[in-house]
Amino acid sequence: MPDLNTPPLEVSVVAGDADIGSLEAEWNALLAGANTTVFQSFEWASSWWRHFRDGRELYCLCFRSGARLVGLAPLCRRTPRFLGIPLFRSLEFIGRPHSDYLDILALPGFGTSVVEAFVAHIASGDARVDLLDLEEIPPWSILKEQIVALAAARGMNALLDRGPACPYIPLPATFEDFLLSLGPNTRYNYKRKWTRLRGHHAVVERIVRGSGDDFAQALRSFMKIHTTRWTGLGFPSAFENPVERGFFEEMAQRFALKGWLRIFLIEVDGVDVAASLEFLYNGRAYMYHCNATGPDDVMRCSPGLLVKILAIRSDIGEGMHEYDMLRGEESYKYEHLKALERFNSTLRMPALPLASRIRFRLFLLWLLVRKGIGRTRLEYYQWRRFRITKSPGTAETLGYLSGRIAEVGGMARRYITVYFAGNPPEREGSDARR
Repeated sequence: MPDLNTPPLEVSVVAGDADIGSLEAEWNALLAGANTTVFQSFEWASSWWRHFRDGRELYCLCFRSGARLVGLAPLCRRTPRFLGIPLFRSLEFIGRPHSDYLDILALPGFGTSVVEAFVAHIASGDARVDLLDLEEIPPWSILKEQIVALAAARGMNALLDRGPACPYIPLPATFEDFLLSLGPNTRYNYKRKWTRLRGHHAVVERIVRGSGDDFAQALRSFMKIHTTRWTGLGFPSAFENPVERGFFEEMAQRFALKGWLRIFLIEVDGVDVAASLEFLYNGRAYMYHCNATGPDDVMRCSPGLLVKILAIRSDIGEGMHEYDMLRGEESYKYEHLKALERFNSTLRMPALPLASRIRFRLFLLWLLVRKGIGRTRLEYYQWRRFRITKSPGTAETLGYLSGRIAEVGGMARRYITVYFAGNPPEREGSDARR
């Protein structure tokens, strides 16, 4: 819906060494009336900023109608360097790359006015950046809907491309209906393995929330399971990094105090073997991390799958309408849980001056190199995981390699076509698939 006749908004900037905490009260008031995700909360953004701000400069745009804050763009400026030489200056969302959904906040009825004011501010040059580099924009974003046309009207070329997939499950009213949606094989395996696990072991289900001693112990147990599982597959664990761990622990404590965080645990013979950490916010259950590790006989009962399904049972009982599995196209999300698929978007746009356009090309080359390095690292870990978990034969190995080469090659061709060949991004297909 277009905005009603609203006067131009006043734009102010909270930047530089300003305290992001000065925005807390107004930020929370804005969240109360906006369609937002947990990753746009003040608690998430301010915790992230405290731990990952190095090399970045705060640049939050506040949009007001009179004295009322009706929109907020939680941004920061970043200047990558090579051999000490600044390459370009970009404007990006606070929370990247750890957040799954990032967007401008706007009260209902002010979305178009906020995006118009945002584009006008960038076009004015007041932000003193060479480009916008905005990732993880959700499908329902007012920014995604309107920025291409509004930027074009001011002579700027906004490139909006498809980003990562974020599989999700619309939750039915009852757990029995959910089980019926899984298909006969997954439903049978769930019941058989859950019965087998409880028949051969002492099994306890625990749901932990709040901020007391039980929560602290559950959080430690979750991190231990996560670390053991990932390092056992040859992956690094995020919790081995003190900065990452510090952010996670602060965010978890703050979310727990808000009632947004829940840890679902399966204990087998006195030891926690599976944990699902979720955020419950605005009717959505976000599966932030879920892992399992234990003896071989326990792992043959698929505790990782069991803990997901049991957590979903609890989500349905608490009235959640959606189970969001966040970024990543892991096969279990589609094969076992029958998830639907939707895509985030990426927005990249050079500022108006010629120098900024030249630096935008430099940025694209820099990004291509960075993506290549990151993709190589990811494929290496995925290859190790494939070898460890599948013990494949020659045919399976060749099939895996051909599939990975085709996918990575397609991604490279898409990037070059969109950003260097001057062709518009491909039109997105359906936001959902089975």
